[in-house]
Amino acid sequence: EIAQHTAASYGVHASTEVFPRYQATINDPGCAAQARSALQAVLGEQWCAEQTAVPIMASEDFSYYLQQIPGAFMLVGANDGNQPHAFPCHHQGYDFNDRLIALVTALYSRLVGAPEPDNWR
Repeated sequence: EIAQHTAASYGVHASTEVFPRYQATINDPGCAAQARSALQAVLGEQWCAEQTAVPIMASEDFSYYLQQIPGAFMLVGANDGNQPHAFPCHHQGYDFNDRLIALVTALYSRLVGAPEPDNWR
């Protein structure tokens, strides 16, 4: 309706076709519990950002993996209060927060059962 009315305001016609592409990204309960446990072990009791609204309505190609094998998708936030780290991943002003490298390495090590790096804290 918006496309049609906008087009009409310019004296042209518009039509819209929707092509569903991604399935819902649904975490396996066991894998999600393992991920939560690893997050808590690495980041502490208050690891979860309370302001993150769930469910998140985003298209994610990880859903294709979860159709084949059990797994869990998680978001690792980068905002430490400094402006370049406050922008989301695909924003033009995004700047990767290098301080996350050691934490995420420790998290992934714990998830796969590898020894955690000695100097990550």
